[in-house]
Amino acid sequence: MKRRILALTVLVMVACTNRPLIKVEPITESFVMEELKQAEKRPVDILVVVDNSMSMELEQANLAEQFPSLIHSLLNPEVDSETGEPEHVPAHDLHIGVISTDMGTGGYSVSTCVDPIDGDDGILQHTPSSSIEGCDSAYSSYLSYYSDEPNVPLVDKMARDFGCIATLGNDGCGFEQQFKAARKALTTHADGANAGFLRPDSILAVLFLSDEDDCSVAAGQEHIFDLTDSSLGTPNLRCHNHPDMLVPPETYMTDFESCLLYT
Repeated sequence: MKRRILALTVLVMVACTNRPLIKVEPITESFVMEELKQAEKRPVDILVVVDNSMSMELEQANLAEQFPSLIHSLLNPEVDSETGEPEHVPAHDLHIGVISTDMGTGGYSVSTCVDPIDGDDGILQHTPSSSIEGCDSAYSSYLSYYSDEPNVPLVDKMARDFGCIATLGNDGCGFEQQFKAARKALTTHADGANAGFLRPDSILAVLFLSDEDDCSVAAGQEHIFDLTDSSLGTPNLRCHNHPDMLVPPETYMTDFESCLLYT
């Protein structure tokens, strides 16, 4: 039995040596390996800062009418006619909050400012407007949406509800403090009155609707609101003419990026 196996092996070895030799040309191959990651679905938090002074009635109406288009685009984007795919990855987790620009007047009495101390204080506004039909009787402090796939009825409801809470009226303070209100909403009140709105892993967008210069006063400069001090000029132009009495906008940009309270 062993001999037969040995003989067979020898025959195979002889057969291999009879094959013709062929020159082998070396071939160099190269490739690039690229790792593609699926687009991450991050939460989106949108803070809308609405000027509620007496000149803003028309602008608020336009906001309530046009902003739903943005909501639809974010949550249920149109489909590309050529690819059959959505134009972008739809947001699946969205918070929308609304605040006013009324932060009071440092304690000074101004006829258009109901609360001279704090105003609306950067707290999320969610009282349904009586001028909008079809609003719910009450709303949570901010609007929220979550769905793995676009949910058209929920998208439509959020778009409608936004108009209900964003129409703040026009009886707010005429000294608008847009940046200060946004900062307080996202920092001081983040774990208090506005708790739950801003998520640590979200994409944050801050939108401002106003027709006036920002008048976010610096600490110790609140007398800019003292209407009895004629040396500061006409009230309507004080914020524009005295930028040295205000917090620089760059400071707020840093605060929004880090969500740290300016001191």
